[in-house]
Amino acid sequence: MSALFIALGRRFGRFAVLLLALPAIVAVGFWVTLLDDYTIWFFLGAFIAVPLAMMTVASLLGLLFAGFRHSKEKCPAGR
Repeated sequence: MSALFIALGRRFGRFAVLLLALPAIVAVGFWVTLLDDYTIWFFLGAFIAVPLAMMTVASLLGLLFAGFRHSKEKCPAGR
């Protein structure tokens, strides 16, 4: 399974996180719909939905800032 994720990451680059984000958005959307009719299932599903959403946000932010490095050049103002 991990080899599959590594292969997908190499193939799609930064867009590989979308393969995780889309199912997570669908799962969290389904979880929120449980609030109306199945309150107990909603609270039990929180143990899965909340960490899944947090992992997705962390992956999105990690890939957003991946590759940014501080430049060793000095800025033109000399600061």
